[in-house]
Amino acid sequence: MEIREVIDGTQKFWEEVVQAIQAHAGEINRLRRIESELFGNERYGNSLSAYEDYEQRAHLWQAASVLMSKLVRVAIKEFSPSSSSQIQIDWNDIAKAVGFANERRPEFNAHVFWKELERRYGGSKGATNAYQQAARMLISEFRIKPEAGIQRRRDGIVLNLGIRAEQKYSSRYRIDGDDERQIGRTAAALMSFASWAHMPTLEQGMTAFVKVWVGRDQVNSRESFIYGDGVTGQIKITTYYNRFEFVFDARASEKLQLFLGEFGFPAVAEAA
Repeated sequence: MEIREVIDGTQKFWEEVVQAIQAHAGEINRLRRIESELFGNERYGNSLSAYEDYEQRAHLWQAASVLMSKLVRVAIKEFSPSSSSQIQIDWNDIAKAVGFANERRPEFNAHVFWKELERRYGGSKGATNAYQQAARMLISEFRIKPEAGIQRRRDGIVLNLGIRAEQKYSSRYRIDGDDERQIGRTAAALMSFASWAHMPTLEQGMTAFVKVWVGRDQVNSRESFIYGDGVTGQIKITTYYNRFEFVFDARASEKLQLFLGEFGFPAVAEAA
């Protein structure tokens, strides 16, 4: 289905939802009046509960918010440069920008909502946003500070991820859920970098690295993983109890510097 068909269909669906909720409210009120005419206003009330205005608003807001989140998923697929480098979009930010974020007065228009998504992420803006988000994530997770310098080993960059394994209820060292999520965020950002840098082997390797740590919490000190290849570049990841060390070879280091220089540090400076 074409994007325009999805947007038009979403708007038509929304209009039918509004009509259905209004019709339901009207029918409930009609039936309650008939019952009152038959039996009077008895102390035990009607057999049908009133469909109050606040309930109607809640149902409209539920429908609108779900439709907006679904349109955002369509936008992520449409405007991201690749499946490995997806834009992160908060539907509530878009809703606020177009005036659709008031739960007490639910409003929605698929065409207006999509126009704002296109304005922000259409054309090359989607790729730029995706790479900026990934670069900022790497700077944040690895705590990179240009003024402090970056550690090097031979010809490669060394970055440390602040993972801390502890002994919990046994002699084994384990990480918690926050650490697992940090590993996932970092790997996703490196996957985006690898996609930009045309490093398919490293891109696939980051997917494999995440799979290693999905549901795994035990850390073995000095266990190493190597991802990438010697032609396009590779990363050696070594686990310690107080950090995960990422060593980029010369090729990967050069590309990482270019990536952070173009998408990371300017964006960080603008945000500040």
